[in-house]
Amino acid sequence: MEDWERQYNELDKKLRGASAAASSCLMCRGAGWGIGANAVVLPCPKCNNYNSEKSLRKYSGVPERRWRDTFETFNLKKAPAMAEALKAAAEFASRFSVPWLVLAGPIGCGKTHLCYAVANRMAKEGVICRFWNVASLLDVIRSTYNQQQSEGNPRENIDSMAFTPDVLILDDMGAERQSDWVDEKLFEIIDRRYSDGRGLMVTTNVSLSELSSRVQSRFTDKEMCRIVATDSPDFRTKLAPRKGGIGTN
Repeated sequence: MEDWERQYNELDKKLRGASAAASSCLMCRGAGWGIGANAVVLPCPKCNNYNSEKSLRKYSGVPERRWRDTFETFNLKKAPAMAEALKAAAEFASRFSVPWLVLAGPIGCGKTHLCYAVANRMAKEGVICRFWNVASLLDVIRSTYNQQQSEGNPRENIDSMAFTPDVLILDDMGAERQSDWVDEKLFEIIDRRYSDGRGLMVTTNVSLSELSSRVQSRFTDKEMCRIVATDSPDFRTKLAPRKGGIGTN
């Protein structure tokens, strides 16, 4: 059993007897916990009133070493073609644009930095935001679903991880291994947030035409979603070569 699964089991047992106030929480469905970065189990920031910037950062799933990634630290000199994407992400984080944002572009152009910048801005403003790499999210859902089938309601975990955060960020969509289960689960998440009108940011390295037709139908709703596509090259390959190879960051 993985360490995070052991933590999950121990915390779940302790919090099953949560108070009536906690049980009404739409964030964790009364469990009192959520899953943070690297699948670390954390107290629910909503029903436990952990609304400080630091608590929201921990819950956001952004690694601590990337808390310094902001819009101000994004280096447009390295990736000038990302100017529109940077502007769109800043507007999205300020809630001055449509509820959804999709950034499409090659690997290494800075899309993940913009995801972190949005999540960090949300935490600063007291908004519950959750960042997930898509492949990692699917792995955690699959693992917890299998574990809880005989123990409880596995949908509680999906609700906490993907449905109920005010803003959900899905990074690197399209890179995950494809299957009917993957397609169904991704559409379930996207469609639920579409129906609820909850914020969503997505990045992808593939053409939108390569995503499922159902997902495309949600992304192409112009009243709901803004799409920014860029052909910015991998700025990491522009760094000065180090002895013995090409330098990256």
